[in-house]
Formats: sequence, C-alpha cells, structure tokens
Amino acid sequence: MKKNLLLLICSTLLALLTLSAQNKYTLGSVDSLPSAIIFLSTPPQPGSIDFARDSVHYVKNRSLKGAERWSQAYEDAAILNDADNWVNLYEKEIGITISKEKTPALYSLLIQSEPYWKAAYNPAKKHFARVRPFIYFNEPAGSTCDPADEPNLGNYLSYPSGHTAYGWSIALILSEVFPEKQSELFKRAFDYGYSRVICGVHWLSDVEAGTTVATATIIYLNTRPAFVNLLNKARAEVKNLR
Repeated sequence: MKKNLLLLICSTLLALLTLSAQNKYTLGSVDSLPSAIIFLSTPPQPGSIDFARDSVHYVKNRSLKGAERWSQAYEDAAILNDADNWVNLYEKEIGITISKEKTPALYSLLIQSEPYWKAAYNPAKKHFARVRPFIYFNEPAGSTCDPADEPNLGNYLSYPSGHTAYGWSIALILSEVFPEKQSELFKRAFDYGYSRVICGVHWLSDVEAGTTVATATIIYLNTRPAFVNLLNKARAEVKNLR
C-alpha cells in the first residue's frame, strides 16, 4: 500500500515537472531552435593568435580594479538577479520602466522569450567546457569584480557568455519595439557584454559568441507566430503610452 502510494506520488511529481518544462516554452517549441553547439566555432585554444587576443584583453583590464568602469562591471553582473532588474536593463535608453502592471505586453514579451536564449546557450557552455580566464591565470580568490559570485560561476562554463546572450537578446527585442533607439540600445549591449571581460570572468571571444547566440535566438523567435503576436501587442502598448 505504501509502495503504491509512493509510486503514485513520484509519478505525479514527474508529470508536473514535465508539464512545467513544456509550459515555459510558451512561444513555440524549441525543437528547431538553432543549436549553438553546431553554429559556434570552437573557442580559441592556447597558443593561437585568437587566444593571445583574448589574453591581452584580460590582462589589460586588470588595471581597472577600483576604477569607475570596474564598479559598473560589478553592477552589471548583479542585474540578472531578478526579473524586475533585467527587464529594465535598458530603462535609460528607452525612457520607460517595464513592469507587469504598467507595460504587461512588453513585460510578457521579454519574460516569455527568456527560456529560449537560455536553451540556446546552456548546452553550448557544457559542451565546450571552457575554463574561465581568472581560473586559467590561477588568480587568487577575490580577483574578479564580484568575488562573492566566484564559487557559483562554474570553472568550465565560460563559452559562450550567458550574461552577454541576455543583454543582446533583450536589446534586439527592444530594438524592434523602439527602432529609433537602436544605436543607444546596441551601445549599452556592447558595454554590458564587455563588463564580463572587465570582471575577469569571461574571455572576449566568450562575449562575442554570446552576441552570436542572442542574434540567432531572436531571429528564430521572429519566425514564431506567438512571438510576433506578442511583439505587435508590445508595440501598440508603447505607442499608447506615448
């Protein structure tokens, strides 16, 4: 009796977890989502010219420790801690605070898109298993701009940069809603990605790969009718706000 009850509970939990995994992809299946494992090149290897370029960018930014740009990199790293922060990564650029109360369509557009760019970059991180720069250079604890987060980073999850994929995905979506703000959005997206290099937690090529992943993901989402429908609602919503 107890065994049957335990089996029932386990099967119910499994069903709920499966349903939850399916429900998070509300804008369409991820079955045809472009695979970053296939379209990204292998990260630069030690001894190559590209690896030397990565190393130069890492080393030159060590001198920024304590500077204003270093502090900005720290603040950028913390933005992904909760949804209300990351959906407003570009609040200054677009001149609007995004929230589920005031801009429900725009908020939903970003929140429902998030699982797709995560699904695009996470498998690639595990596949390429690239060592992070501060680990490669055997830096002491506390050498990055966010020492408290160092144990949580995963020493071999450097390529591509997830923060950059976030930043560029959001910027690309917002550029479709605010086309007149594209230059400002992309400038901030570039700086946001480069903050990961300044922090010492990513190589430059990780950041560039994160940009590529974001671009491929948003192009894919633009082929999904549910995304396009929500995008049009967000455009109408913003137009009414103005």
